[in-house]
Amino acid sequence: MQSNQYRKKIKGVSFHHRSSQPIYKKNKKYLSEYFDLEILDNQIKIETPLPMYAQDIRNLMCDQGRNIINTFVSECVDSIAKWTGIIKAMERCFMNENLYQSELYLTENFCDENIYKNKELEIFLSTKSLLALWRHRLAMLEMIVEAQGSLRNIKYKINIKK
Repeated sequence: MQSNQYRKKIKGVSFHHRSSQPIYKKNKKYLSEYFDLEILDNQIKIETPLPMYAQDIRNLMCDQGRNIINTFVSECVDSIAKWTGIIKAMERCFMNENLYQSELYLTENFCDENIYKNKELEIFLSTKSLLALWRHRLAMLEMIVEAQGSLRNIKYKINIKK
């Protein structure tokens, strides 16, 4: 049996309960301290899921599509976890900056600070939509798996015209 001393030395893995760890106050208050907005915007464009067409869904319905579905599901879950964490950090920053105040955007004289905050909100909304796309993709894969299970008991023949 391994000791607790050995467990502490594994890099990146914590075996202690969260309540036993000290809670550090986060020093970062602004979104620009967490993320570079240009890099984040590029990541959103890169990681947007490709659309699924009818032919793709037909291929996934076959028995050979199960491995591909497992790959897609793991990709969806990883992306959902990543972007959920990013959104939580963004929301924490917005609460600190009071970006939810409507009078901030109703003023006629737009200064550089307001334009920058508008850019932050634009990236925040595109991040939320990206997360919704990944969740939708995961729901589609769940429906395909359910359809595979129900089609297994039915004798059918697929006629694909080329």
